[in-house]
Amino acid sequence: MVEVVVATVLFGLLMVVVFIALRAGLAQVEADSPRSQLQAAARIIVDEVAGELRRAGLDTLVPANPNNSGSISFQIVSGYDAGTDTVTYDPDVVQYRFQADAADPVNGVDDDNDGVVDDGLLVRQVTGRLPVILTTLVASGDFTVTLQGEYSTAVTMRN
Repeated sequence: MVEVVVATVLFGLLMVVVFIALRAGLAQVEADSPRSQLQAAARIIVDEVAGELRRAGLDTLVPANPNNSGSISFQIVSGYDAGTDTVTYDPDVVQYRFQADAADPVNGVDDDNDGVVDDGLLVRQVTGRLPVILTTLVASGDFTVTLQGEYSTAVTMRN
């Protein structure tokens, strides 16, 4: 009888340890879930920007400031005539830009108390169309465009 009681107590202690470990793992998964969703959303946005930049005409890339600009404008290649060696472009200009949040201007202070200093929006706008907000809570300076030579442009987006 003593052996059964000891075995039951040991089994109960083992189950408590397993339960605590599982509960801790579940809590970590729940804590990581919003971060994973944010990373997935950011990946989609970066893929969209990169895809359009791949189709952009190199001679149409226009960062407002060639180094560390908060915006980039370009036209997408629509065709190529091999006979005349001419590239044609879509007439619409596509622009991606950082736009400061009105409630949190770029001043080094978290004016809207959301935990992000000088946050704003990543906006895509096409000529003649309304701007589209791709994401919010982008910190100032976290969307930058840098020319890295004649044919290379780096677009950085953190957060």
